[in-house]
Amino acid sequence: MSRPKMRLERRRSPTGFTLVELLLVLSLVVMLAAMVAPSLTGTLGRVRLDAAADAVRTAWVDARLEAMRSGEPIVFQCQLGTGRYTVSKLIDASAAGAVAADEDAAGSTTLADDEHEDLGEVKFVQLSAGNPLTAVVDPAVAACLVFRPDGATQDAWAVIESANGRRRRITLRSLTGAARVEVVSASEGT
Repeated sequence: MSRPKMRLERRRSPTGFTLVELLLVLSLVVMLAAMVAPSLTGTLGRVRLDAAADAVRTAWVDARLEAMRSGEPIVFQCQLGTGRYTVSKLIDASAAGAVAADEDAAGSTTLADDEHEDLGEVKFVQLSAGNPLTAVVDPAVAACLVFRPDGATQDAWAVIESANGRRRRITLRSLTGAARVEVVSASEGT
């Protein structure tokens, strides 16, 4: 007689995790995220501020090049207290001299009707050209900077500020057209 083959059955252990294990891992992940979040927020804020400063610097360089290419004055205009700015052609070339010579003509209460750019949470604190004593600091004024067809403009600087109070100054040199970005402290003011 033959014996039936006996199968050895192994008991399978249950697969998966218990609710207690899942809650423990989840609580560790939440604690780790709570420790890392503040440092990531600060880093992202600095990155946004640096990107906004680069956008303004690039807009200035592009406006200067466009003025030289087109043979028409180009205006960079920003709304202080916001992150809004625009780059547009100055229709009347004689107005470029008036804008550069007359501080009242240098600012209006609204931006040009062209397409606006926005720096997001970053805002313009100051845009100054020429003499630092005639700086435009009224948030109701849309400050502007004129780039002439020969590539010339006035020495200029803009101060931008992030929501957490960090600032960058973008400086433009009139003779070379070179623009640079530097860190400024809030205590330096405008």
